[in-house]
Amino acid sequence: MPSVEGRGRYGELFRLWMKRSLAPSWSLSLLGLLALLSLADWTPSALQAGGLTTPRLARGLERQALWTIALLLVSGWTAWHGARVMGRWRDGEWSWISSRPVAAFRVWLATWAGASAGLGLLLVAVGMVVEVGAGLGAETVRLVATQEVDDARLEPGQTMEVHWQGDTPTTGTVRVFLRSSPGMDPTTDVRVEARRGKKVAHTEVRLDGRRGVEVEVPTQSNRPLIVVITDTGGGALALDGSTPMEWWRPAGYEWFGSCSVIWRAFLGLSALLGLAMGLGGRMSAASAAGLSACLLLMATTGDVGYRRPWIPLADLPAVLTIVGEGRLPMSGHLLLPLVAIAVGASAWCLAGRVR
Repeated sequence: MPSVEGRGRYGELFRLWMKRSLAPSWSLSLLGLLALLSLADWTPSALQAGGLTTPRLARGLERQALWTIALLLVSGWTAWHGARVMGRWRDGEWSWISSRPVAAFRVWLATWAGASAGLGLLLVAVGMVVEVGAGLGAETVRLVATQEVDDARLEPGQTMEVHWQGDTPTTGTVRVFLRSSPGMDPTTDVRVEARRGKKVAHTEVRLDGRRGVEVEVPTQSNRPLIVVITDTGGGALALDGSTPMEWWRPAGYEWFGSCSVIWRAFLGLSALLGLAMGLGGRMSAASAAGLSACLLLMATTGDVGYRRPWIPLADLPAVLTIVGEGRLPMSGHLLLPLVAIAVGASAWCLAGRVR
């Protein structure tokens, strides 16, 4: 059992590093920058010119832009902040820490937990600034489930069926991503149906490029869901297999999206912080921060978020895209908190001697 003096030192370390994560010169500058950026219009001119923008989409695009800027800055600062911990200890802070009976691993945990708590509070403050700028928003829909689909091509007049696997959607909408294929006619007329037995709902659109097409799910039927896609005229049509088919259901308000970003970012930044702390024990702070940033880039590019959503920060780009539509993402993977804690705690082994 740790002594009373040791417990007091751990508490002091927790509070010290929480304050360092919330350094006014850094946190107030970040919040001030975001407040200024929230005054800008983040809706692309192409959407405005085409009349495709809606109030929900405009609010979502502002959230996406502000959160993207904030997370890029906070991630870089977190890597540098964590990489300097071991250097601070070796430059003299360890003498103060060890002036009371303490265990090295508990010192590590107190430091990591305190710095992580400060990052969490900073993210909450960022979320408040973002939502004040975006205006909280109205009721919206949440992503319930996805299903992988294969690339397919349809010529005019052709039809294909996609059977929904797993739990059958009972309400809400289903969205598939389609694109018009290059050819003599750049536009394609499409009919998308959602069938459950004799119950059928449909929508018809004209494609000029890539687009998500959404159709209502028929209710009052217990039959499996079949999505029928028909190229009704114009050019050829392609089913885009790079993005899964999605099931959306009404749930919550737009500002819940910022809550999802805060939770995922908190877990991911905590893991990044621990990793940078560990690497900082083996190399210079600049090298440790750079290597941590490279690992972060690897985790957040490509389809890592779809394939391995339990990796901290891996699904955050996809989450920001969904929030940018004024919608809500699925709940985070159940393993995310455990993986973040495991990375932060096990990085102590990577750091080597802390004295």
